Amino acid sequence: MKKTNVFQLVRIGASSTLVGAALVLGGQGLAQADMPPTPVAEFQAPECVGETDFDPTVNSEAVPDSTLVFGARVTSYNGGHIVPLYDAFGGTVLVRGDGTVSDEEAYPPICGTRYVASVGGPVSEWMFCTDRTSQSCGDTDAAGNVVDGDGVILNPMASLAGNPRLSSDQERLIAYLIQNGHPYHGTGDQAWGGVDEARADAGTRERVALQTLIWCISDPAPGGSDFSTTCADNMDTAEQERLLRMIPMDPELVLDLDAASTALEVGDTARFRLRTNVFHQPIALTTGGTAAPVWSVCEGDATISASGDELTVAGEDPLSAKDVVLCVEATAPGTATVEMTASPATTSHIGWSQSSGATADPCQVYATFHEVKRAGVSDAAEAAFTAASKPTAPTGPTEPTGTPQPTSAPNQPALPNVGGPNSLGLGLGVGLTVLGAAALLVGRRRNWAEQ
Repeated sequence: MKKTNVFQLVRIGASSTLVGAALVLGGQGLAQADMPPTPVAEFQAPECVGETDFDPTVNSEAVPDSTLVFGARVTSYNGGHIVPLYDAFGGTVLVRGDGTVSDEEAYPPICGTRYVASVGGPVSEWMFCTDRTSQSCGDTDAAGNVVDGDGVILNPMASLAGNPRLSSDQERLIAYLIQNGHPYHGTGDQAWGGVDEARADAGTRERVALQTLIWCISDPAPGGSDFSTTCADNMDTAEQERLLRMIPMDPELVLDLDAASTALEVGDTARFRLRTNVFHQPIALTTGGTAAPVWSVCEGDATISASGDELTVAGEDPLSAKDVVLCVEATAPGTATVEMTASPATTSHIGWSQSSGATADPCQVYATFHEVKRAGVSDAAEAAFTAASKPTAPTGPTEPTGTPQPTSAPNQPALPNVGGPNSLGLGLGVGLTVLGAAALLVGRRRNWAEQ
């Protein structure tokens, strides 16, 4: 299996500075690793996520199946060490079955397997190099030993507390890239077939493109090469600063019902206050209950997705949490519940490992995203709504309970003397006038009732 020679070319000139870094790393102590409660026998490890150009279960005569944990591999596994299985292309075995050394060195990232107590067995994950000019040390000889680029047997790959060459910002960026990937545009020998996305869980070329971006963080190079041009196009200072604003050192997500949101009735608004430093990345939003609520962001710089299942909060500094208020108005008695969950990129679930041995050219330190230790943050809150008890305003005036009695008929003329001349005519006229007044009163009463 012939791989690109880019890694071999940059590996040749390993500097004394890097050798010193490896020595310092060796003295900083090992990280705690899980060990099988009882030693296990030879077994076939699970493959790492994604596709490879070559089938890792079909290999050279020395190790026909790269996923097989045998010989020295089993001893390392039982000792709590990470066992390198195969490289980004799906191959391994630098030392052939006849003892000769191949010119094909493992190209990172390397698929490694280890025992995980919470799983009760092996877990295989991609390990990304963070020392570009050091050896990959990801190959295996016929006895299952880890070997360097010259076929020299190395100590098992041990878990470390970190890579001392890296700053905290570099660690955060590498953690983000391993977990989330990144859009990619490569130049020349870093084009990797023209892939447009770098990620670990796709194919070989997407995976080695992600390795390039991680080297852009751990081992920036001066201009003039395809590597430096690719780094400038994909991971310049502005982009690194943008990503750092999305990566909290200590993720915070606290959700509470506002103290004022008590004794709520249908038609009232409940206010849920969220305090978080998880910015510019989706926070899973789950709402429910029996009150048929309608949710909205009523305070703070945040948006709810059209589907209603994601919240995104804007912020510039993940070291300073911000408040966002979500409001809900119930349309029926019952409860309104909300739960939020986020899994931001942090360094707390990145593992570090390195092989060591009698070699002047040190092995690289690997960073591995430990999925089973993924650090998620979540919180939930609930509001209760009762039926409305407030009196409702009348829809219109009610009919008077009594019949109003005017003191005199309006516009009624004075009655003339009776018994005088024309008394009959006057009497008839008076009678008609009284009848007319009575009709007017009846009409007015009807109008009152109908108002």
